Amino acid sequence: MTFQTVKEMTDAVKPAASVLTDRVSVTNPGAVSGDLVDRLVRTSVFGQEAELKGTARWILRSLAAAAGIRPASIHELYMAMGRNDAGGFTVPAINVRAMTYDTARAVVRAAKKVNAGAFIFEIARSEIGYTEQRPHEYAAVVLGAALREGWPGPLFIQGDHVQTNAKKYNSPDRDK
Repeated sequence: MTFQTVKEMTDAVKPAASVLTDRVSVTNPGAVSGDLVDRLVRTSVFGQEAELKGTARWILRSLAAAAGIRPASIHELYMAMGRNDAGGFTVPAINVRAMTYDTARAVVRAAKKVNAGAFIFEIARSEIGYTEQRPHEYAAVVLGAALREGWPGPLFIQGDHVQTNAKKYNSPDRDK
């Protein structure tokens, strides 16, 4: 079931956090229930209004961060592997195209069970279109899944087959 209003949602979050105009202040991380996370995730995807979806995503990211779950880049690990400072393992990258919350929860449970060190949730640029999952939604849902399953640390999330044009960032004309 989704939340129907922002007020209903912020009232439901009150045992764990206060939603202020400029931040979500997590006051009791232990009060974050699985049912609350489920409803926030469902609202972040299926909420009736953009403000409702966005607020649910903001709350999810804040609750996850308070639990030590933050979106992270795998870059430094790859650099360490390139210097031979780390190795002897692979890092699976998992493209979740459907049932993202349920699938991500299963991935996190499996990773915890085998004490996996690193894995990546990714979504390809082409998948964004046909799955109708934008990066902000995708990230909130996988963070919610990690929160629901008690993941203890950073979560690697990335775009797959996404390229950046450096000229757009180094050009004096970029602000035009």
